[in-house]
Amino acid sequence: MDTGAGKNDRRGHTRYEVDWKASIMNKSGAAQEIYRDRIHDISLGGAGIYSDTDIFTEEQLVILLETPLPFGRVRKVITGIECNMRKPVFLADHGKFHIGLGFVRFYGVDKHFLAEALFSLGRGDTTRNGESGTTPQ
Repeated sequence: MDTGAGKNDRRGHTRYEVDWKASIMNKSGAAQEIYRDRIHDISLGGAGIYSDTDIFTEEQLVILLETPLPFGRVRKVITGIECNMRKPVFLADHGKFHIGLGFVRFYGVDKHFLAEALFSLGRGDTTRNGESGTTPQ
């Protein structure tokens, strides 16, 4: 998979560095919110979060993102995405768990909102190997 930087990457989508509010809850709705903080690493296929505790679950989840509208518009929309957690990895240098989220299903036109917000950033900041990427043409 070409990340735009000429390097192969197993991810299907370019990663972007962001600073967006996020809330994660079980899809069943029976349980309370299990994560509320910010995400800093996202693509159209998934996101990465950092947590002080191991919040891993095999249940299907819903992430709600405060997604900015593209091109610097002031308003934001709440984007809802069904997702699954990947196994957490404790990062000693951060003192936190890194947990990957794989997106499974977007609600309504939410994938369109997310894509426009990401592509309006004009660049992909991170890939799996840490190299700089660019937005696919």
